[in-house]
Amino acid sequence: MSFAGRLERAGRKKLNGLFRVLTVRGGSVHYDEPENILVLRIDNRMGNLILLTPFLNSLEDRFPKSRVSLLVSGRFADVLEGRGWNLVRMNKKGQIKHPGQLRLLLKEIRSAGFDTVVDASHPHGFSLSTAMLSALTRIPERIGSPSAEGKGWYNSVPPDSAWPGRTVHESQALHALGNVWESWPVWHRPSIRVKPVEKRAVVGFHAGGKPGRAFSSERLRALTSEISRLRPVIIYWGTEEERMRAEAVAGGGVTAVPAVSLKDLPESFASLEHFVTPDTGPMHLASAVNTSVTAVFSVDNVQRFRPLSPGSAALLNPSDEEIVSSVHQSLQAFR
Repeated sequence: MSFAGRLERAGRKKLNGLFRVLTVRGGSVHYDEPENILVLRIDNRMGNLILLTPFLNSLEDRFPKSRVSLLVSGRFADVLEGRGWNLVRMNKKGQIKHPGQLRLLLKEIRSAGFDTVVDASHPHGFSLSTAMLSALTRIPERIGSPSAEGKGWYNSVPPDSAWPGRTVHESQALHALGNVWESWPVWHRPSIRVKPVEKRAVVGFHAGGKPGRAFSSERLRALTSEISRLRPVIIYWGTEEERMRAEAVAGGGVTAVPAVSLKDLPESFASLEHFVTPDTGPMHLASAVNTSVTAVFSVDNVQRFRPLSPGSAALLNPSDEEIVSSVHQSLQAFR
């Protein structure tokens, strides 16, 4: 590591220690049977919320008499609205800029009688903002991952022997936070509750994705045109740019769907026969509602973030022919 890198790392370490001294209060507390649990996941990422569902589901199984709440930030939390969890919402950016709003949120949390807070931000990393928030809630038991940076922030962490490496699925790593308790349930793949819907003989596409991951307009046109020979294709979009891309390639057996609200998106995805998408949040959502997925990865983190629903495939930098073949195989298998 260069001198500048070592200096930056030392500075972060000092800031971490300073903020920990200023915010952490209370000694070591652990509840074998917590009654009121708050889970923190405050980044604005749909996929991260879906990947947390095995942990949330196991909390309900392990502590059926406990109240489980999830502190969330950003519009993507709407996909979990009405799915069985109590959502506590915050405006992360707004409350950082306006401390008065943060004080009101902390007052609300402190009055709710939580006995346990779980920092579920990064199973293989550390979020200083989430660690500070967990400390500022003044909730007696604070649970987090056993990272070096997190030392001293939490009074309960899973043992190293029960902490997975980076090769396991991200949802399994998040689920391992529950190893602070005895008789923690076994992991099951991500899933959310949806209303009963009838499967349609259509293939869905996602027109968006992060820069470098989304299908180009040319590739989206080629893929949807080819797959529309197998099934009618509908293209989902979220932003205005994605809508324009979807409408530009529509025609024949390819349709750009009207706007679908985030609250209705799980049922819409559940009705699809198959879903084709880059590595994005909608990939995890479609998998969680038991729709088979062909996921296109441009970064080699396939093992950690692949979709897990039956009939799904995760392809690293595939050709168009490989994508079409994957869709065809899944449609044949679940005919």
